Amino acid sequence: MNTFKHILCPIDFSDPSNRALGMAERLAKDLQTELTVLHVVDTRLPSLGNLYPLHDILQESRRRAQVEMAGRKESAKLARARWEVVEGIPHRAIVERAKKGDVDLVIMGSHGYSGVERILLGSVTEKVLHQIQVPILVVGPSGKSVSQEPFVEKPLRTILVAVDLGPSSSLSIEHASSLAKRYGSELVALHVVSPLADVLGGPLWPAAPELTRLSQELKTKRTEEMRKLVDAASVKGIETEILMWEGEPTTTILQLAADREADLLVMGAHGQGRTELGWLGSTCHKVLRAAPCPVLAVRRIS
Repeated sequence: MNTFKHILCPIDFSDPSNRALGMAERLAKDLQTELTVLHVVDTRLPSLGNLYPLHDILQESRRRAQVEMAGRKESAKLARARWEVVEGIPHRAIVERAKKGDVDLVIMGSHGYSGVERILLGSVTEKVLHQIQVPILVVGPSGKSVSQEPFVEKPLRTILVAVDLGPSSSLSIEHASSLAKRYGSELVALHVVSPLADVLGGPLWPAAPELTRLSQELKTKRTEEMRKLVDAASVKGIETEILMWEGEPTTTILQLAADREADLLVMGAHGQGRTELGWLGSTCHKVLRAAPCPVLAVRRIS
């Protein structure tokens, strides 16, 4: 089963995007998919007084982009890839390109900005992730470096899929198990239950013994739901380890990814709309900031 047919890999010539390109080349080769490599010349560049008019800046940006793309094309490991340079606002141009040509996977690098810069602006990758209609594989700056341990030499040994039992869960499992079958990976499915004491606890109700009972009942129910979901969504022949952990979702997912030395984390991405930073506090968004491995974010489109 091959769930991906056409990969789009936007690059900005930075180290994270170089690592993303390495992953895109490997996946395109292994899965026998089309690959389009895209660079967007940002047309929002300011004019620097009378010495550097906007036209001259854009012309130099176009020239440099063509040179950079030519160099990467020459050293690429996939001769059939398409290489495109367009102009526009980067995240919007990427989303529009993803809508064309039957693209069903986007692979991007993330710079991992922090602090005020992230809160006010957000990275291009995060803006794309919020608006994209297809799964996006994000290669961040944290944890394992594809440049230090090339993806081309290191297949996916362990895949962790974080399942919240929401609308994207079945599709997340499908993608994770499909890749696990292709690479012979260990597949681990995790569901995190928030402590009921944090949700229901208080001075009057419920008492500790009752909280314990309710918590156990919830875990049992969720485990049954997980097993049914995994059985229905997994690719035939793939065995999946199911884990039910209690804790804060983001912290728990990151901890298990680190403990198992996961090579890929798959999870649902919820929230969609015109507001680019409308889901700033979501679990997926938080995980992307600190994940020790690449993250495949999946959204079920109704």
